[in-house]
Amino acid sequence: MNKTFFARFALPILMLVFFTVPFALRGARLSFSTMKNDIKDWLPDKFDETRELDWFRDNFLGEQFILVTWPGCNVEDQRYRMFVDKVRSELHSDEVVPGEGDNQAGPALAQVDQPDGNEVAATAAPDPNEVEREALLERIRQMGDRLSLSTTGDYAENWGGRNEKWLLGDKDQWYFITPDGELYKWDGGNNLLGWAGRRLERTFTGKNSATGELITQVGAKPQAGETNEFYSDPRKLTARFFKTITTGPDVLERLAGPNGGLWPRGDYSDEERSEIAHKLALERLSGALFGPDGKQTCMIITLSDVGRRDLKRVLGRSMHGKPPGRLQQLASEAGLEYE
Repeated sequence: MNKTFFARFALPILMLVFFTVPFALRGARLSFSTMKNDIKDWLPDKFDETRELDWFRDNFLGEQFILVTWPGCNVEDQRYRMFVDKVRSELHSDEVVPGEGDNQAGPALAQVDQPDGNEVAATAAPDPNEVEREALLERIRQMGDRLSLSTTGDYAENWGGRNEKWLLGDKDQWYFITPDGELYKWDGGNNLLGWAGRRLERTFTGKNSATGELITQVGAKPQAGETNEFYSDPRKLTARFFKTITTGPDVLERLAGPNGGLWPRGDYSDEERSEIAHKLALERLSGALFGPDGKQTCMIITLSDVGRRDLKRVLGRSMHGKPPGRLQQLASEAGLEYE
């Protein structure tokens, strides 16, 4: 009896399937990570709906923002204070920091003549070393903004055999920093062919390669027994995805404070004025920035240009092998469950 086709070629077919399945899964994963769904792609340019959508975006989407809250979110919640502090430490600054060699000493000690003829010191000269260091840190963060560097929750230390730590940049470009503070742009391809090449390299050599273009020396090279601070904490290199953060208590204070618009005039004591203004402000903000109990609140976070460029780097969830977004990382650090 003649054997069927599958009986004769079963082994080669199974070998071919088992060989190609990993590549197919890898390709599907890469396609999923770059998938984009924009409503404009569903509407031709000549449609009235498309023109109206463009008009709405031009006039009302100048600021993209995130509303954050959770059950029990109030000023007495330690997680609230931790989360707000963490976001504020990562706000983007539009200020251009002078480069090395520029005058960074700041204002010198000045004498101001008072009406009574006395002279008092108005400002004291800051420590030049501290000013220079702050400028250095800001320049490095601005570099991180340009490259859109972010952590993934795992630095994959020593993946390439150089004790390096890895950061993810714009368009899924990988960067790594070495222990002496050198920042490189990785030359490995983040595609199916590059992945296959690295698998073969690891199979035959037992290791991966961390090679690429040297971007810059970050900070000073460490001396013997020292460690480069940016290698020790690569978060100092990361981009700042947030522009502003406004909380319910912030707005309440501005409305109900002595210089606020709801501060009452008339024959009241300061304590009475504060109580009246606070009550009026809560009534106005109830249902928007405060809950019915007057304690439950929220925060509004606007995004920087870097954050608007790639929302999944800000809001992404750690699923299907993708790294968590920065907001999820900060929420976890503050002890919050990310929803």
